[in-house]
Amino acid sequence: MIHTLPSSVAKAVSDFTPAQEYEYQVAFEADIVNLLAGPLSEANYIALRDDEPITPNLIHLDALYFYGGHSDIATINDYIDCLELTLAQRQAKLIALFLKAFAFIKDPANWRAILTLAEYIISSKKNIIVYEDIANVLTIL
Repeated sequence: MIHTLPSSVAKAVSDFTPAQEYEYQVAFEADIVNLLAGPLSEANYIALRDDEPITPNLIHLDALYFYGGHSDIATINDYIDCLELTLAQRQAKLIALFLKAFAFIKDPANWRAILTLAEYIISSKKNIIVYEDIANVLTIL
C-alpha cells in the first residue's frame, strides 16, 4: 500500500492530520503483515502436509528465510528501519505484526482463500497475474 518507503515515517507524516497519520500507519503495518503472510503461508502449508503442529511459538521470524521469505524479510527490515525504533520497540513491533499475520493465515476462511489463490497461480503458469484475475478467483469463495 505504501508506494515508496520514506527515510523516516515521522518525517513523512510530519504535515499530515492526525487522521492521515493514522491511516498511513495502518497502511504501513498492513504492508508488513502482507509481506509476512507469504512465507508464513508456506510454513503453514508444509506443517499441514507433514502433519506437524505450527504455532507462533514453534516458528519465528528468522525461520521464514527457509520458507521463501528471504526477500520479504529484507523488505520488512527496510520498513521497520523507517520507524526509527529502539531495539526493544523494534522487536515488540515485529512480534505484534508477526502475530497478526499468523492469525490471518490460520483463520479458516483466509486459509481457504490462500489455497485457492495458490492453486490458481500454479495452474495459470502466468508470469504476471492482474488484480482482476485475483479478484475473480477470490469472489468464487
